[in-house]
Amino acid sequence: MQLVRPGPEHLASYIAALEHGWSPDNERGVEAAREELSRIHADAAAFLASMEDREAKGPPITLPDGSPAKRLPAKAVGLPYVEITTDPNNIASQRVIEANGGILVEHFIKPQQFGCKPGLRFRITFT
Repeated sequence: MQLVRPGPEHLASYIAALEHGWSPDNERGVEAAREELSRIHADAAAFLASMEDREAKGPPITLPDGSPAKRLPAKAVGLPYVEITTDPNNIASQRVIEANGGILVEHFIKPQQFGCKPGLRFRITFT
């Protein structure tokens, strides 16, 4: 697996995924997908620029319970791994994660902001 910087060459595929039912937010689903499409159609360049925020200068992230959370700076390039979480009943996501080298590292209970529900944490190591 290779992480790529969001760019214009990826935008058509991202739009197609959103239009075909994929959502960047499994809690808000279709509503979140519509918001992404609206942001893209309003200003595609600004949308792409907002996808990478190494200095954490963007607005706070809204958590599923509606509370805001500060962005985290992500200055490191060449990450040794990424961690991905999903729900235990989201078999499709688990299979995609595993197909891309994800290894299950933990069963956990999500924090209150995420509903105190069970979760799975996977790690994908980059070499």
